[in-house]
Amino acid sequence: MSGSGPSSGGVAKSILQSAIKALGPKRLLHFIQRVDPNLVGPYVTSDYPKHLRDTAFREASANADGFTLVDVLRRNELWSLVKQSAKLAPGNYLEVGVWRGGTGLVIAEAMREAGIEAELYLADTFE
Repeated sequence: MSGSGPSSGGVAKSILQSAIKALGPKRLLHFIQRVDPNLVGPYVTSDYPKHLRDTAFREASANADGFTLVDVLRRNELWSLVKQSAKLAPGNYLEVGVWRGGTGLVIAEAMREAGIEAELYLADTFE
C-alpha cells in the first residue's frame, strides 16, 4: 500500500515545510484556499498588528464592544473597506442586520475619519 506507513508522514511534513519556506505561510494558505477551500475551512487572514497601531480604530472598536458579536478582526475589515470606499464616487451607506448597532458605530466612525460626508442607514429585519 503506497502512501501509508510511518515514512509517509515524514515525507508529507517535509513537503509542507518546503512549501511554507518557499511561499510563506500566508501565501500557501491562500493558494490552498483557491485549490480547494474545504481543505482549510473558513480561515480569516488579517494584518493583525496593523489594526493595533490605528488608535482611531481601536477607540471605535472599543466603543462597539457590548453592542456587536463581530470580532475585532472583522470590525477592522469593515473599517478598512469604508476607508477604501472614499476613493469611489459619492454615495450613501447601508448596513442590513444591525442587532445593537456596534458595527454601525464602527462604520460611522470610519466614515468620519475618512472625511466621507454621506448618509449611513442602519436597518434591522427583526421587529
